[in-house]
Amino acid sequence: MTVPTIRRNKTYYVTSFILLVLMLIIAACSGGAGEATAEVTSETAAATPTQVPYMAVDSIDTDATLFRVAWSPNGEKIAVATSNGVFIYTMADLLAQPIHLDEHDGDVPAIAWSPTLERLITGGRDTLIRSWNTRSGGFLLRFEGHTDDVLDLTWSPDSERIASASWDGTVRVWDFNSSELLATLEEPEDVVSSVAWSPDGLWLAAGSYDDKIYIWDATGWQQSQNIDGVVVRDTTTWNLKQVLSGHDGDVNALAWASDSVTLASASADDTIHTWNATTGELLQTYHGHEADVNDVAWSPGNSMLVSGGADNMVRVWRVKEGEIIREINGQADNVVSVDWSVKGLLAVGSQDGHVHFWTMPGG
Repeated sequence: MTVPTIRRNKTYYVTSFILLVLMLIIAACSGGAGEATAEVTSETAAATPTQVPYMAVDSIDTDATLFRVAWSPNGEKIAVATSNGVFIYTMADLLAQPIHLDEHDGDVPAIAWSPTLERLITGGRDTLIRSWNTRSGGFLLRFEGHTDDVLDLTWSPDSERIASASWDGTVRVWDFNSSELLATLEEPEDVVSSVAWSPDGLWLAAGSYDDKIYIWDATGWQQSQNIDGVVVRDTTTWNLKQVLSGHDGDVNALAWASDSVTLASASADDTIHTWNATTGELLQTYHGHEADVNDVAWSPGNSMLVSGGADNMVRVWRVKEGEIIREINGQADNVVSVDWSVKGLLAVGSQDGHVHFWTMPGG
């Protein structure tokens, strides 16, 4: 096994810290008259308009094609999905050998952490979904049913069910504990690239290459009846509640805000949209990327969004105003995945296998 390497230079960090302090002193003393302009680099930059700095704090080189990065719910671990399996790192000791999950046959485009359990699910181009113990790296269950690549995964808030998106054009819903297939949702008219369960558990959203977003009532699994002592689930109650149209290209990624009403979408039309998922209203369109937007994620306080694109750029947006407040251009390749931890640390994954970590203060 090729163990991914960590790029870390202590002298560089000391220098960066000193530069950061000097930048803050200059900003405080300038007072607006004869303003001093500090040099901005990809490692250390002054954010506008708040003057809150952000810094690169570490990086990983996986030596493989990268598909997805995902923080654990507590922000203490990060999973990285690659063409060489999935690696789980502990942030307190990035230099330690990561847990390597490598049971899939080929690329692993999809990963998702359980909200409540020490479990991870992974989806591969081998059409399979697998579940794992994240403490030991032990394999638990396999979920079979898709007929093409599994592209995205999500959990219900109680960790009882998972949902998967696939190149076969379906969303499938599974019982996590038994791997039983509960429902197959076939309304999308093309590849289903993304799937996201709302934080309150009431809605399941999916993005498709037909340029649309589909939202189902996710309470259908609760409809069951007891027949002679046997509980039988009625899986026909997954009612389609909304179809959101507004993108002019593939929908590549979805992310719910914590209110379970506001939904963000990233698209091949170079934009991000936010929606009211209850009414179907398009709330805001975010322009700035110059190529496909591959991923989008909310800040912990939901006041900001971060996006990554095929223009090799990461952009941070103020949600209410729809304006860019930070840009990070230190990536050498297509930015395929972004994720913001509850601790305020931003992970940026590039297709060339690198993961960069940035401090990103804000709500």
